[in-house]
Amino acid sequence: ALHFVRSGQVQVTAAEQDSPVISTLLAPDSFGEYALFEEAEWDESYWSLSFVECLTLSRQSFLDVLSMYDEELEKEVCELAEMARDDRRQSAWINKRPPLARWR
Repeated sequence: ALHFVRSGQVQVTAAEQDSPVISTLLAPDSFGEYALFEEAEWDESYWSLSFVECLTLSRQSFLDVLSMYDEELEKEVCELAEMARDDRRQSAWINKRPPLARWR
């Protein structure tokens, strides 16, 4: 699922136990966008630092909306997702940590 932070603070760490803090997310930051395209384990852990309100888009809802449009749009979205996944893997390898999408 894709989560949009509406209020509060979410701390991001690598998935390994006792990992250092990577980032702190605030509104309108988001996380989980890669889960819309593939069912895989997350490379990060997310922890609320306060009361957090998130708006969530499930993978199934995303796929349902995507299926309402022609196959060409679906193909373009899948190509963009593959490019983003490749960029993420390369960046994670270079930085030794997973990158995060920020809206700022």
